[in-house]
Amino acid sequence: MLFAQKQRQFGALGISALGVSLAALSISAVRAQNAPTELPTVDVAATGAPTSAATVEGGYRVKNAYVGPFGDRALVDTPLSITVVPLDLMKNQQLLSLREAFRLIPSVQGENIRPQTRGMQAGVVQNTRVDGLNIAATTDYPLEQFERIEVLNGLSSAIYGPSNPAGTFNYILKRPTEAPLREFNFSYLSQSAWLGHADLGGFLDPERRFGYRLNLLEQNGDTYVDGSQSKRQLASLAFDIHATPSTVLETNASFYNFVTKNLPGTFTLGRNATIFPAAPDPSRQGYGQTFGATTIRRRSSAAGCVMISIRTGV
Repeated sequence: MLFAQKQRQFGALGISALGVSLAALSISAVRAQNAPTELPTVDVAATGAPTSAATVEGGYRVKNAYVGPFGDRALVDTPLSITVVPLDLMKNQQLLSLREAFRLIPSVQGENIRPQTRGMQAGVVQNTRVDGLNIAATTDYPLEQFERIEVLNGLSSAIYGPSNPAGTFNYILKRPTEAPLREFNFSYLSQSAWLGHADLGGFLDPERRFGYRLNLLEQNGDTYVDGSQSKRQLASLAFDIHATPSTVLETNASFYNFVTKNLPGTFTLGRNATIFPAAPDPSRQGYGQTFGATTIRRRSSAAGCVMISIRTGV
């Protein structure tokens, strides 16, 4: 008798479940009949103003890149692996150096003077460029003077000539802006370190023949070691002369001063096996000297930071 009662209960539950399923299917069928044949289109506005309409589309998505003698080319039409770090991303991430920008690219290691891609170290003068022109990769160039950082991963000799198989690192300088630009940034970094940066751009005349882009930087203060100093100073000027509607004379000049003092000493690898002592405490002087310092200066010179180029047909 008990078994028969349980059987009837299970049968009733099964009929109820079947009824609920049929009701749900009926409701779904009615909704499907009343549903529109095409899904509505939703437009999502991109947040943040792009740096350059010709280069960046919708925030961090970059459309074009500089490809050697071919000039600016659409990335979707370029059969190369090119990664770009645009200005908006550098500003939002508050990056202060090229090595920090390289950390955003998975295939690049740039913690030393010469960056590398895919595990292959670049040459001193073959693989690093500013606006497509060779430079010496012996300085951590200030990031504040660049519009974007472009990295061509892999072999690039077919475009740039003989070089190490470590790709090409191309730094694009900031150009004069169409609308007047007045941007000032004052930042507190750490301990007593502070930073001030001014970015100014526009045209000097109503006819828009003489354009300029001026970047001024001052950074100073202590670092992670008490009594140390880290100082950066930059003055960068890009000046364009529009000789004709289709011809532009571009000039670039810069001065950069980089000083660090009283930081722990470092070690370099020799050709033979090198035995290192125990790791020092990074918050103390360690193996260095209180009077030890590193000073790097790059001034405008014929072989250095003055560049003149002519663009036609633009």
